[in-house]
Amino acid sequence: MTDDIVRSLQELRSYALGLQGILSEAQASMPEQVVATDATGAVQVVLGPDGSPESIAVESGWRRRLAAEQLTAAVLEACEAAAVERMAAVSEALPDDAADPRADQPGERPAETADPLPAAMRAQVDRAQPRPLDELVEDVLRAADNIDEYAALSPIAATGTGTDASGQIVVTVSAAGLLSCDAEPYWLETQGGADLTAALTEAVAAARADLADATRQAAGANELDQLFAETLATLNDLQRSAQSAKDQT
Repeated sequence: MTDDIVRSLQELRSYALGLQGILSEAQASMPEQVVATDATGAVQVVLGPDGSPESIAVESGWRRRLAAEQLTAAVLEACEAAAVERMAAVSEALPDDAADPRADQPGERPAETADPLPAAMRAQVDRAQPRPLDELVEDVLRAADNIDEYAALSPIAATGTGTDASGQIVVTVSAAGLLSCDAEPYWLETQGGADLTAALTEAVAAARADLADATRQAAGANELDQLFAETLATLNDLQRSAQSAKDQT
């Protein structure tokens, strides 16, 4: 029974390390900036390397192309277009076999050519203490039963909201990009392109700052990362013990 548990955890470790490697490679392939517009060309968005908007510009003659009630939808459309371009660039950069995160067969040790773990996770694994296997398995099973709760605490689920100084424009961003942009049409109707660009830039900057705070808090509260680190530390310890016993025979 114990051997089966260890084998299953080793397979999980192999798969997780392969997946981490793909995620790291994908992160390295992210373009520094992506620029896109809505269908009318009235709104231009620049996405940063993290996928959230760095700037949103509205052209001076935007009212010739859009009604006031269409502007916020145009902002979202431009952001979505930029996100599609960004992911297309990443797909082109990744190798064809990246769809399968298992570089080795299940149960085999992953290739040690490069550390697939991000630096922060590697440091967490190095700090983690191996634990008794029965305790570790119990916590893994408990985490599986509460996966929705952990997902809600994940940095990926974090959002940030910001407004301009007037409070007329409200935007919400996440790691996936711009989630929403809200403003009253009657107010938009009175604003020129430069005014809207300044307001959107201010609101986006505030939202990005709020997202950064939320992400740090979520990362600190996420027990799943710690459990993953303890699992790797325990499996590494088991491997070292097995190798030591083998060397002595």
